[in-house]
Amino acid sequence: MYIHEFNDQQLSRFLTINESRYTKKDFFAFLCRCQDNDKRNFWLRCMSIAGISYALVIGEHFNKRVKERAWLSVQQQRDLIVNLLEDDLIGSVVTSNPVMYEDETKKVIPYCTDSGIMATAVVDEVSGYIVLFEAGFTYVRGITIWTIGRPFGLRKDTTAVKRCKDYSIINNPADIPEVYYQRDKTRR
Repeated sequence: MYIHEFNDQQLSRFLTINESRYTKKDFFAFLCRCQDNDKRNFWLRCMSIAGISYALVIGEHFNKRVKERAWLSVQQQRDLIVNLLEDDLIGSVVTSNPVMYEDETKKVIPYCTDSGIMATAVVDEVSGYIVLFEAGFTYVRGITIWTIGRPFGLRKDTTAVKRCKDYSIINNPADIPEVYYQRDKTRR
């Protein structure tokens, strides 16, 4: 994907810059135009997460990782993501740490600088996958996907939540053995 001088590896920057420029309604309309320009590599869906409307965005990078690591069809991939975010507890954790664009530093930063969290890894025993999400104030983006069974390294700016096979939720990354924290790694 290449939209207005942003490649897919810069999708966070692209989304946060444009989210800050538009009202929520106009931002959604802008994202719809982006999808129209690149339907193959940019997928958008408006959905309710914990009772609030968000734009769900999936870019080219996520699609590549699905092909490499998950072997899911496009529809299965979308169903998995929507299913995870429709769970109010998971959706609330994913959207509780929004990122924003800071003009001074020209970087994507956590809105809550005290937590420093910029992404959420959802370990889903039900499907057998780990999905990494980023949230803005009005959007959620699937960043990447991983198969449970292989160690998944988290950067220090990432938190984790786990949906167990019995659909119970674990919200403490220290209690989730499928993930570990990498030393001295941060996003961007």
